[in-house]
Amino acid sequence: MSDAKYGFSDYFTTPFALALGATSEMIGVMDSVIQFIGTASQPFATKIINKVGSRKKVSIICSLIQRSLWLPVMLIPFLIGAGDARIWLLIALLSFAYLFRSINLTSWTSWMLDIVPEKIRGRFFAKKSSIGNIAYMIAVIMAGALLQWFDGTYGFTLIFGIGLLLGFGAIIYMRKVPDLKLSEKCKRFHFSYRHFLHGVRNHENHSNFVFFMVFVEFARNIHAPFIVVFLLRDLHLGYFWFSVLSSILILSLTIFQIYWGGFSDKYGHNRTLKITYTLLPLIPVTLLFISPAYSFMAIILMLMIYFIFDGFASAGFDLSAFNYLLETAPKEESHVFIANYRFLTGIAISLAYLTGGFLATQYFEGSSFLWMTGLQILFLVSILLRITFPLVFISRFQPVFHKKSVNGKKLFVNALTTYPKRELVHEAFMLSHYMHKIEKRMFKLSGR
Repeated sequence: MSDAKYGFSDYFTTPFALALGATSEMIGVMDSVIQFIGTASQPFATKIINKVGSRKKVSIICSLIQRSLWLPVMLIPFLIGAGDARIWLLIALLSFAYLFRSINLTSWTSWMLDIVPEKIRGRFFAKKSSIGNIAYMIAVIMAGALLQWFDGTYGFTLIFGIGLLLGFGAIIYMRKVPDLKLSEKCKRFHFSYRHFLHGVRNHENHSNFVFFMVFVEFARNIHAPFIVVFLLRDLHLGYFWFSVLSSILILSLTIFQIYWGGFSDKYGHNRTLKITYTLLPLIPVTLLFISPAYSFMAIILMLMIYFIFDGFASAGFDLSAFNYLLETAPKEESHVFIANYRFLTGIAISLAYLTGGFLATQYFEGSSFLWMTGLQILFLVSILLRITFPLVFISRFQPVFHKKSVNGKKLFVNALTTYPKRELVHEAFMLSHYMHKIEKRMFKLSGR
């Protein structure tokens, strides 16, 4: 229920802004402000938690405020007529909503880490993630179908209303989860300039990795908000196909997280990180060759290739980056180092959104370069930044735990060809076995 509400609401904020008449620069400002608000809340989020003394209470209160703010969001088309005022009101409301969401996320994460026993934590969160992704995917498809059926901004009012109800339902279930007393570890979960400077001086491997990720996140996200703009405004896909393609990305991420998780455990997070980093510049390449002049099915097939490959590469990179972060952060102060990392990468993402919006509106829209036009030039900029920006630091961080020596070129080729095919065959076999068990059970039930 918690993940489904985001599929009916948060995922469609950019399409909603476009429907209200937002420009690319406004989209960049909106995503930048939302990201910055969430990042800026980190230094004082734990102060609020410590003052209240109950993570459960903080999570419930923040969730109530966050979801309640979606009521005026869904009523914007009825409250204000056409004009930019609607966009700025949307940005203001979403900024407050994401402020409370960020505080809630900090509180909820700490709360769950204390509730779930460490010995089953991996299985628990893996299962939760899988179920959540399925619910999220179904919600996105349903929301896209409703938007296609109910044309105009009224469709957004409907799906945001469904998301609002699901959000309040999730809060009811949250109330049933037991509260736990704050631990000393939780009280140290905050951003600290002192700890960051200490980390730069005394934990070189970790600090080089953090700077690498700051540049990577800037390069990855300079065009991220405008993929939706490109699909809906430039390619005229429609909300249904937009939601279907989005669900393909979610499914791809879910499947390949399993593959890269096993690969990373076997060969090391550092190796996996460097292999998948080489794939990041290739992700937007397909977008450079898509044209509105192509047939509709040709566009859909090219976008399917793009989203599947995006899921394959991003799942491996994000998973190995997170695991490497946990490896390099000093155990006794890991919460503080992770908070510092999130703060810095959050700032980088916020600046990337703002920069992308400025470049798209002021320089690229209405322009052409070679065969590319408009936002495709911004995608090219993102590719070039992914290749050049992080290279300064990628060779400066080393494996923490050394795995057995393997041939680098052979491992790279196998990671992209042999191993994924083997994993997909295994997953297909397990799915077939699981479906057969369900069929036998249904047969027995029908026999009764």
